Amino acid sequence: MKLKRTTSILRRLLIIVGVIFSLATFCACANNESSSDRTIAGVFASDVIIVYDGMPHSITVTNTLTTDSVLYSTDGKNYSETQPTYTLPGDYTIYFKVNRSGYKEFSSSAVVSISPCVLNDVSAQNISVTYDGQPHTVTIDGLLPSDFVLYSTDGLSFSSKIPSFTKIGEYTIYYSVERDYGYYKSSCTLTILSAVYGRYFNQAYGVVELSPYTATFDSADYIGFIGDEPFSVADGVLTYKELTFELLSDEDYVYRLIVSDNNVYFCADSSGKLAVSFVDGAAVIKLGDDTLLSVPNYNYCESGNITDYIELCFEQAFGYSNDITEVRVDLSNRDINPISFGCQYVTYDGKPHGFEFAESVKYISEQTMFTDVGRHTVSVVVVSEEFLPCVVDCTMVILPDLTGVYATSEHVIQISDETIEFDGVDCGELSVIGDDWAWNGLPITVANDGIVYDGVTYTATTDIILVVQPDDEQYALLRLPQKTDQLDLSYNGTALTFAIDDEVLLSIPLNCDYVTVLLQDAELPSINQNGTNTFIIGRGDLSSNVVIINIKRIVSN
Repeated sequence: MKLKRTTSILRRLLIIVGVIFSLATFCACANNESSSDRTIAGVFASDVIIVYDGMPHSITVTNTLTTDSVLYSTDGKNYSETQPTYTLPGDYTIYFKVNRSGYKEFSSSAVVSISPCVLNDVSAQNISVTYDGQPHTVTIDGLLPSDFVLYSTDGLSFSSKIPSFTKIGEYTIYYSVERDYGYYKSSCTLTILSAVYGRYFNQAYGVVELSPYTATFDSADYIGFIGDEPFSVADGVLTYKELTFELLSDEDYVYRLIVSDNNVYFCADSSGKLAVSFVDGAAVIKLGDDTLLSVPNYNYCESGNITDYIELCFEQAFGYSNDITEVRVDLSNRDINPISFGCQYVTYDGKPHGFEFAESVKYISEQTMFTDVGRHTVSVVVVSEEFLPCVVDCTMVILPDLTGVYATSEHVIQISDETIEFDGVDCGELSVIGDDWAWNGLPITVANDGIVYDGVTYTATTDIILVVQPDDEQYALLRLPQKTDQLDLSYNGTALTFAIDDEVLLSIPLNCDYVTVLLQDAELPSINQNGTNTFIIGRGDLSSNVVIINIKRIVSN
């Protein structure tokens, strides 16, 4: 009975497993069938229509997913991931496929249309020539060797033959230029003029222009009338109102120069510059080597830019137009500049120094800086509002820095802040003679090891110099090394001795009862030691490089 129940359970389990397997197989089949029928929606590429710009162009496939695979083809058969691009004019079809997992493959195409551009670097200018019996034509600028060029005289029939003309007249030449990526069509005019037609120039009168519409000619002698006045033309020279006029070319431009009440005409082939200079009290205006006008009683050009301050030469630019261009030159009179500069003196400090000028005057010269000892002279251009420009020489003398102590065996000089002390006595400030410092009217010059004054060389020293003066009369100089800490003075009734560490440096015979020592106008305290009048000068008392010691003798009555 137990075995039968077990068999029944197993049978039921097998049936359930079978049902589950059948359902899974059905679902799988159902899913496969639905994925093969799903199509990609929203993906497209628009046609591209542009004018040639020299850049590569292609289509853009939009609404794809990052997981999509996009392939391109130029013939609809061979596809690759490389996207084709096109630069030159033409119509190009680009095919593409989009593959997406679980979807049918999507195929389509779009067109890139690049049209030729209008060339902007091609042109031909209208030209006019005077009849010379030779054929003439126009020139097209900006052509490339590969360009295909056609010409026409009526604008309808074009050929590659370049038209040319010999006879007098006005001709329109049409031209067409084709290039791989562009085209250009236009026209220009060629005018062949009679030998007498054109502009004729006279410096005093200006311009007479002859054309078929302003004058009549006898074809044999070139004689006619301008208004009621007769004229004639021969060999390119027009005679009119007893004046002669020279034939101008198309590149010549005419200007009317206006200076005060003076007018004169001049001719130039483009814009340029007039030179204005002042000679013998007159303003001379030139174009190159040709003098256009000389106006007396002027010495300054208000409208020009000065180019030479010594010779007072100016330069004024002028421009041109198709008409007669007016050029004005404004002149005036100015007084001579009275300004002058004295010599500037500077003590050497290792730094650069320049000239100092008043703010009321405008200086246009570049400032020059000097550092070295010696005389330095520069020329400074001075420009003010009321005087003539002038060039003034400025001089700077950089004097040596004499700060220090200089001594001989008899005298000592101390210089500090441009003041001088002689044997410890303040003698006031130094003066300057020429390029040297001076004192009492005698120069102080620099020597290799010191200074020279009044023919005597004073050697530079770093020692402390004691000027010993018994009863205000100089007796001797005593040198002490800078490291000296203490100086002992002692008087034993017959002599005053100066000693350092019991080493006698100087002994002065004195005959008196005792002495008083004055150091920098202060009396030193006396120490009675073993019957000897003793004084002690410490390091603090010797802080100056030159110290005066006055010895006062005391005699009993």
